[in-house]
Amino acid sequence: MIPLTREGALASIEAEARQERASALGRVGRILEAHLDEAHALKARWEQAPASAQPALEAAFAQAVDLARKYRWYLEVQREAMGLRQHQEVERQYPIPHLR
Repeated sequence: MIPLTREGALASIEAEARQERASALGRVGRILEAHLDEAHALKARWEQAPASAQPALEAAFAQAVDLARKYRWYLEVQREAMGLRQHQEVERQYPIPHLR
């Protein structure tokens, strides 16, 4: 095994940290997309449901939207940790749906 220099060891640790931040960003993005997909599916069901079923679907939709908002915020926090301060693209790519 070739011994690493101090600079080489630091570069290796920094590369590993960048990789982990990128992986975390991807995980949060996938979870956000899942909550948004669920919200869209619930909205579609709500639009077709009889009035008697709509309140339960509205509650489930609200929960999915709350989780999507939380994970979109997590995504923004992760991006800021990586030095990305502008979030307009995140808002465009991951819009939060509304029932009405």
